Amino acid sequence: MEIQICETLGYKFSIPNAFQFLDRFTEVAINSIKETRLKNRVKWLARYAMERFHMHVKALQYCPSLLAAGALFAAMKLTSNRWTSSCERVSGYSERKLLPKLTTEGELTIFEQIKETVMDFDSTNHKAIIEKYRKAERGSVSTLRKKEKVPTACRSSETAKAHRG
Repeated sequence: MEIQICETLGYKFSIPNAFQFLDRFTEVAINSIKETRLKNRVKWLARYAMERFHMHVKALQYCPSLLAAGALFAAMKLTSNRWTSSCERVSGYSERKLLPKLTTEGELTIFEQIKETVMDFDSTNHKAIIEKYRKAERGSVSTLRKKEKVPTACRSSETAKAHRG
């Protein structure tokens, strides 16, 4: 009887998916970021990370809210932003839960797994997603690369050369 009532009224029931959680969590997280460009970078990097991580069967072991929190946490960390108390409150996941100090030997945290996926720039299985997020309207986040650290000795000799002129 209840099913007929719901069908007659056009009600459709579903559980929230990871992208719905991510949208809500991101809304809260980017409030702590001042610059619009960086807000967009976090938003699109989180979506990119989650979309790519969803391609792995290992993503099935996580509930949708944890996938969303993990993707957003990775985007925040990779862009040098902090996981705030607001992020923790809205998601229900602390930094300690997303990046625990101790894991079973050989087991990667959700952050490490998502980061590893995002940093695999040459994945042939993810070419379509990488291409999709290369576009400016999606923040061109698939073109972002890790900054190379210049050794201190090189930096000081480069600075000296620049001052000499």
